Amino acid sequence: DISPIGRLFTADGVSNIMWRPGYKFQLATTYVSRINRVDVWDIPQYWTPLASCCGHKGLVTDLVWQDAHIRDQNVRQNSDDCSWILSCSKDGSVQRQHLQNAYLPFQHTPNTSFSQDAEGNVVSSLCNIDRNREQLRAKTNAYKPMENGGGFLH
Repeated sequence: DISPIGRLFTADGVSNIMWRPGYKFQLATTYVSRINRVDVWDIPQYWTPLASCCGHKGLVTDLVWQDAHIRDQNVRQNSDDCSWILSCSKDGSVQRQHLQNAYLPFQHTPNTSFSQDAEGNVVSSLCNIDRNREQLRAKTNAYKPMENGGGFLH
């Protein structure tokens, strides 16, 4: 039985989608027009990307998650880090970005709002948002990867 596990609400049409290896609910997307970045999503948190890999000047035409089991030449051992994204763009560039260095939208989400009714009454709202990366790591670890251990940010 094939049934949807979730839904994403994006600001543009999606041109590429790639599941993050070993993570049941995480994927990366690129867009048809206007948005020159790669967004990484956690399906249960469908309203905003977990991370955005920015830097391309033109539309991102393709992406791939770097193999999670490459040999790390710096420490001369195999790496289980599947947090690298390779992407190419219409501007002719190829980028390799790690999710730890990505823009994190949750750190910039507005936490205040106000409204005014027809009679001139103003209502405001303020909620405290913990913008700590550790909170994000703990949240995404709650959604167990499909295989080996790990979390969103290694």
